[in-house]
Amino acid sequence: RFLRGWSRPLYLVVMLDFIIAQASTSWETPASAWVTVIHAVLMLLLASAWLAPAFLYLSAGLGALALFQWVELLGAPAEALSVYFSYLALGYGLVGYGVQLYQNARNLPVWLASWARPLQRSGLSLSFGVLFFTIVLGFDLATWTARAIFGMPFREIVAISTVQMTVSVFSLLGLLYLSDALVYRRIRQSYVAVGMLLVGWLLFAFFTQAWDGLRQVQWYAIPTGLYLLGVSALEWFTGSKRLARGLDYAALFLMLGSLFWQTLVLGWQFALLLGAAGLGIFLMGSARRLRRFFYAGILAVVLATLGQLINALQAVNQWVSFGIIGLLLVGAAILVERNLDDIKEWQESIEDWE
Repeated sequence: RFLRGWSRPLYLVVMLDFIIAQASTSWETPASAWVTVIHAVLMLLLASAWLAPAFLYLSAGLGALALFQWVELLGAPAEALSVYFSYLALGYGLVGYGVQLYQNARNLPVWLASWARPLQRSGLSLSFGVLFFTIVLGFDLATWTARAIFGMPFREIVAISTVQMTVSVFSLLGLLYLSDALVYRRIRQSYVAVGMLLVGWLLFAFFTQAWDGLRQVQWYAIPTGLYLLGVSALEWFTGSKRLARGLDYAALFLMLGSLFWQTLVLGWQFALLLGAAGLGIFLMGSARRLRRFFYAGILAVVLATLGQLINALQAVNQWVSFGIIGLLLVGAAILVERNLDDIKEWQESIEDWE
């Protein structure tokens, strides 16, 4: 039956050409990588034309093989290989989940809708292998962390490349698992995914940036926090309010915690950035009538002021510092007492907020 019709023998020739070309090319030349890329695209076209999921899995596997060939040609270390494959797994997953979400909202062509599950499963399968490979390569990270917790010397033995690999893999795969959890409403998995993002942030802040004055932490925390806030808003509007709250708290902790930490270490520039972030979050909470953002914005402004005050007081006499802090606390208590009725009225006005 395969030979019925004039096109069938041509497909047979294509398959034979695919096998011969893939088996005969050398892995040590750019041409071999291009051959694999072309075959991956060819399998994708056949899968779309025939609605054959098996060819989509084959295409995804060939894409991973092509990436491996390019990495080998570049002579990249094993740590870089894990990061590149994490990007590929995230890319497969995001395309698959995006197609499925778009399909739920409006009808897509059948050939495009057939991409969803194979790409999702290919991304997840690839991510499990990457995660196992990363744990093997980064096994010493647990020892370094334990030594740091118990105050033992550790900086001389830390390999920064291993830490950077772990941070990148945990961050990228955390986003992948979070996307999977949101699409299929897996609440517990979303907690694990957010936990991976937080672990990546802590490792990045402590091992990678602590020795450089923490100057680049916000470039990890702020984009990740904004991603979480965006996903939270989508979940909120679709009715998943419990999950949205958890994502909001994680995003606020990442962004505001990082900036407050930098304020204490680096000074007034990051205090201004923390105050600006707090003002933005305060306005967002007011617009969406969400108390957690409203209070978090106020807290961020207070922390920015407090952090800058602590930095200023560190340069003066200790007793003078205690005296100034005591006067501020007494003044704050008097201010609250004088305006207690107004505070109660204001609190009652936002009781109906979420």
